[in-house]
Order: sequence, then C-alpha cells, then structure tokens
Amino acid sequence: QILKIPQSTTSQHLSKLKKTILRADRRGLEVYYSVKNIRAHKIIEILKHTQ
Repeated sequence: QILKIPQSTTSQHLSKLKKTILRADRRGLEVYYSVKNIRAHKIIEILKHTQ
C-alpha cells in the first residue's frame, strides 16, 4: 500500500532479492526481511549517514 504497487510485483522482487541480498525469517503468518549481504549492508549504512 505504501509503495502503491501490486502485491504480486512486491513478491517477485523480494523473491529475487532473497537469492543474493536478503534473508527472510518467517514468524507465524508474517515474514521479516533483513540484509544478509555484507556489501549491501555497508552501502545502506553509508546512505543512512548521508541524508
């Protein structure tokens, strides 16, 4: 809803990202995503500090 794109599109993107960048942890009906790729994590940290 926030991104204003179809749920199916979001699912497809997350599926691709899980192969290389993201980790998915299922807790009941919910799935929590976190960055598993150390390079991507470093880039995110750098971007946080430049805002």
